[in-house]
Amino acid sequence: MVGVLLNAREENGRSPMFGKKDIDDEVVHRLKAIKDARPVQFSQLQKEALAEARQADREDDRKPVYKFGVIVMRGGEEARCVVRDISEHGARIVLEGSIPLPREFRLVIDGYRAPTTASLAWQKENEAGVSFG
Repeated sequence: MVGVLLNAREENGRSPMFGKKDIDDEVVHRLKAIKDARPVQFSQLQKEALAEARQADREDDRKPVYKFGVIVMRGGEEARCVVRDISEHGARIVLEGSIPLPREFRLVIDGYRAPTTASLAWQKENEAGVSFG
């Protein structure tokens, strides 16, 4: 379609479709840019946009805290941690050591009523991000 429009000029340089030379030049310029454009990797753009959105959400509702917590794993094994920031949707915790965490566990936070189910979002050495629910 783009090639057809680019070749549709009359001898006087005017397009039978638009009629005005200055408008035609702008349209031809834009059509050439579309034709020559390289494909965009949408999956990479989606990942970047999602990461930016998550970061913006975190910055808005995370509150810095210093609460002691206990991670309770499925077999009953426990690990102590400190909750460094928290929001309605998740938290950043610091572990006593570099313990690999499972994907899901219960998190008991000092001063909160009930343990909550947590999912591991990321872990780097003794620090981890978790989401609730």
